[in-house]
Amino acid sequence: MNWSLSNNKSVENHLRLILILALALRVYGLTAFSLSNDELSALSRLQFDSFSQLIQEGVYPDFHPAGTHVFLYFWTSIFGYSEWVVRIPFALMGVVSVYLVYRIGRSLFSESSGLLASGALAVLAFPLLYSQIARPYSPGLMCSMASVFFLVRFLGHDRDKSGEPVSKGNWLDMLGFIASVSACMYTHYFSFIFAGLVCLIGLFFLDKTVFWKYFLCGLGIIVLYIPGLDIFIHQLSKGGIGGPDGWLSAPGPDAFGRYLDYVFNDSRMLKFIYFVAFTGVVMVYRGKVAFGKWHVVSLFLFLVPFGIAYFYSLYVNPVFQYSILLFSFPFLLLFLFSFFPKGRYGITAKVVLAITVIAGFYSTVFEKNYYQKQHFTEFRTIANSINASFEEYSKDSVTVIANVHAPYYLNYYLKEGFKLDSNSVTRISNELERDAFNIAVSKSQTPYLIYAYSNIYSPPERDLFIRHFYPNVVEIDTFLNSGFRLYSRSVDSRPVQTFPDRLVLANVRSNDYSYRFDSLKQSVWFSSADEYGPAVTLPIKGSGLAKGQVLMGKAVLSDFDSLSDIHIVITVEKNGNKYLYKSNDATLFRCQSKDLCIPVVVELESELPQDAELKLYVWNKGGRSFYLRSLELEIYRSRPNTFFPPM
Repeated sequence: MNWSLSNNKSVENHLRLILILALALRVYGLTAFSLSNDELSALSRLQFDSFSQLIQEGVYPDFHPAGTHVFLYFWTSIFGYSEWVVRIPFALMGVVSVYLVYRIGRSLFSESSGLLASGALAVLAFPLLYSQIARPYSPGLMCSMASVFFLVRFLGHDRDKSGEPVSKGNWLDMLGFIASVSACMYTHYFSFIFAGLVCLIGLFFLDKTVFWKYFLCGLGIIVLYIPGLDIFIHQLSKGGIGGPDGWLSAPGPDAFGRYLDYVFNDSRMLKFIYFVAFTGVVMVYRGKVAFGKWHVVSLFLFLVPFGIAYFYSLYVNPVFQYSILLFSFPFLLLFLFSFFPKGRYGITAKVVLAITVIAGFYSTVFEKNYYQKQHFTEFRTIANSINASFEEYSKDSVTVIANVHAPYYLNYYLKEGFKLDSNSVTRISNELERDAFNIAVSKSQTPYLIYAYSNIYSPPERDLFIRHFYPNVVEIDTFLNSGFRLYSRSVDSRPVQTFPDRLVLANVRSNDYSYRFDSLKQSVWFSSADEYGPAVTLPIKGSGLAKGQVLMGKAVLSDFDSLSDIHIVITVEKNGNKYLYKSNDATLFRCQSKDLCIPVVVELESELPQDAELKLYVWNKGGRSFYLRSLELEIYRSRPNTFFPPM
């Protein structure tokens, strides 16, 4: 089989440079960012003593085929679990994909087309990112490109070292096609779909001389997939790929345009350059390169997977993510650069290659700040902060509550002796888990408390609830949908919390007998007949309230007979019209404390009418009996980093 780079020395040298650049971009910064939630999830599902247990407990519960998981199982058992070791094979597969795209472009269009498509694939951020994480995307891309490469050779559309067409139906190409299509099916369900489309295309280009060999290829692919069929049926039985209770939402009507923005680095400059390159080449070589069957095939392989992902997400289960479209993305690049004539790698192709590769490199590295940008939620830095806190204050002095999916996600980075158990890691995504969090905070007796979260939404009310018991914030780190906070009961030498620009209190600590004030308890008594009590009121005019500010309300109750249908409400009203309304139920914050803190937080997303009025109050909708000990409103001119991640 001919694996030479090219017969043209100039093409060969430029391809070598592209492959070196692709390798450098993928290896550099390979461990600069934390393992992602999905990578740690995969590694946590490798911790089994037998292969059968790996399949039953590691693969079956997932929504991916077994291929990548099985590969990681054997790879880590030999080389270990360090970040670099886990990710390096995926980076190398990304480089192989760059080479295969060149070979496909050379076979179907021209050497110039192959070089330009592979050059773009080497430098764009989209394929770069998914070559740097240990997930099915890089192997899926490599196997998808290999399936096309071997099909093209099987059909006799490649050329050997002397430039002569390869013979149709070569047995080595048959084996390569069977292996690569089967690998697609075992890697990701969208590389599975892509491979199916490739097989379908093959049927339209067959002639009778290789038909029976193609039939044997299909038979071999079916036989090789038999071991994975049970997993496929099991995962599909959950309600379709993705599952009916997945976290994704359905794509909008602008999905295709946003996808094109994304694959070109969200860069107007880069899109303009690619557009000019495409139209310029078409104009220069018009009449020399006709729109043909392989142009149709390229558009088909790019557009159909997008259409399947889009409509499946609308009508079955949302699975639409840019990552699953990686396998078909190279065919957009191949189409864009497909209008160079065969046998010509002249000055035009060289100039276009230099411009597109340099522009793509600049856009990815500098314009997009790829190596400084956080791509996924954080685990490593959070674990390092927990390590440092344990070392400074001692593990016994710190209560840890980690809102992540499993202890392994942080334990991977935590030092020996500092590992967390299931008592410290409380995934907070349902009512029982929320109650467990509230109880853990209210029962904690240590002088310090750590709250960390990653890849699970953490409402700002949660921090306000913690501050009722641990009023001082000692340390803060906020990241993409993740964060670390260290709280203390007493004033620390390094408090970093953001204090409100304004604090407004309701009149609940004076002898206002119209509200049944209890001087002994310094509280207002609510009986079952009292629906409302004192309120924080603030006219908007002259208050300084404006878009972007944050309002934090807090009510503290005691001696309650029940929490059902007690609400804290923050609202902006004018003549009965509500311009802002948010209410939290007291049951969301039930805990084992004699005093119950009920927080509510609102970020002002628009300007408010000047003649309206803001109110913060307790609504005793259920007719319960309790004492209102305090009611206060904190106003922040901008997002306080204590409660919100940075914009």
